[in-house]
Amino acid sequence: MKKYISIITVKMLSTIILAFSAVTLLHASVNVNYTISGKLLRKVQEQITNSGFTITDEVTGLPITQNPLTTTYDKISPATFNSVRIKVFKIDSAGSLINDFQNLAPAAINYNSSNGDFSYTMTVAKSRFAYMALVYVDAQNASTFSVQFNTNDVTGEAPIGSVMPYFGDGNDMTNLEIGGWYLCDGRQINTTNMNQLTQDECNALITILSNSGNPNSNNLPDLRGYFLRGADRGTNRDPNRDSRGGSGNRIGTYQNAEVGPHSHTGSIGGAGGHSHNYADYFFAEANGGNLGYQGAAGVDYDNGPTSNRTGTTTGVGDHTHSISINNNFGSETRPMNVYVNYIIKCRK
Repeated sequence: MKKYISIITVKMLSTIILAFSAVTLLHASVNVNYTISGKLLRKVQEQITNSGFTITDEVTGLPITQNPLTTTYDKISPATFNSVRIKVFKIDSAGSLINDFQNLAPAAINYNSSNGDFSYTMTVAKSRFAYMALVYVDAQNASTFSVQFNTNDVTGEAPIGSVMPYFGDGNDMTNLEIGGWYLCDGRQINTTNMNQLTQDECNALITILSNSGNPNSNNLPDLRGYFLRGADRGTNRDPNRDSRGGSGNRIGTYQNAEVGPHSHTGSIGGAGGHSHNYADYFFAEANGGNLGYQGAAGVDYDNGPTSNRTGTTTGVGDHTHSISINNNFGSETRPMNVYVNYIIKCRK
């Protein structure tokens, strides 16, 4: 009679045979692909029967016949089956069934019938709750294999691509680079410039930068002398968003300095249109100390200063004057600020 082993958790009694399992994170998004792997084993009873034999009793000299003896023992072997069903439950108060993969052929789970190894990649929702996957063979009521896993890969560490201010000088980065942190200095991402990274880690970093819309994803961002600005993401708070390079959310794109639309006003005090009165004293004639006045065209004014001729100038009308405002300010527009070095997380 065949009996299948139900493997629950590592906390089960030691008499239950436990199969090694592994959970591997393949992709991080809202839905994630996880690979469960382990062994599908079965317990079978086998018998060994020895042949009968006869011996002679030395005391009595009589023959003693021993009948054949059959010994039964349990043997663990790879399971044999035609199909597999995998149920995935959320480990919460409800224990909800969230996935049910049915009628999976042995090839679909990469089953090795010689040693019982299998692996299966499933797509499940990312969640803060743990999951339990139960594997059933040939519609058995008891699971042959089970494993608990998590889809939340947040470990408390900063994720790859995180940028943070660093008050260190930046001239001795050896320890930080061993930990995966590099200066945001625009260097090309490769194992020559970043010898603490493997090629796979370089490729993973380049993929993150490329997926974020960075037009220069083969290089670290160069943040020397720059302020950081949050991506617009549809808020229209960056009126020049479409002039940026890149794609998608355009993370890592640069903007040149700019002063927004504005005007300056100035005025010069003036009276506008106006005229002036004047008195025209003609050439004086000195005659014994008495002043006389000689008019035009032979007319002679001899009646004293009160006989002067008066008139009015022509008005120039309203008019304007051009003015210029001198630049008495600095070489850039900026808020109050503090110098830092920016560093970026390049690997886990």
